Amino acid sequence: MFNNHAGINLTESKLQLVEICYKNDSFYLENVDQVVHSASLIPDMAEDDFIKIIQESYKRIINKKPLITSEISFALPNNFFKIFEIPYEDSLVKKDLNEHFRWELSVLYPNYDKENFYINISK
Repeated sequence: MFNNHAGINLTESKLQLVEICYKNDSFYLENVDQVVHSASLIPDMAEDDFIKIIQESYKRIINKKPLITSEISFALPNNFFKIFEIPYEDSLVKKDLNEHFRWELSVLYPNYDKENFYINISK
């Protein structure tokens, strides 16, 4: 059975919302809206400022029309992610491979804590 669901897209300048509900054996586009943030979101901004801006935007959008669902998915802008591929030697064991990637991160992004990165090793 389908649960009602909302999707939120965060961009640098706005919060966009879509809510789909299932009732009377049909799907309904229950809620579609967007609000412009009070300030632009940038990847390196202070966490407290980032949260405050998102909370303000979210409150403004649900004050117009409250959500029916408690199931929400969200997406962030691509520039909030650092995605790259690094060639590596297949013979490295996982521990050595992880250390190699952490070293590469320290070279690529010297101003970031290399422990804050998620590394996906797929062969």
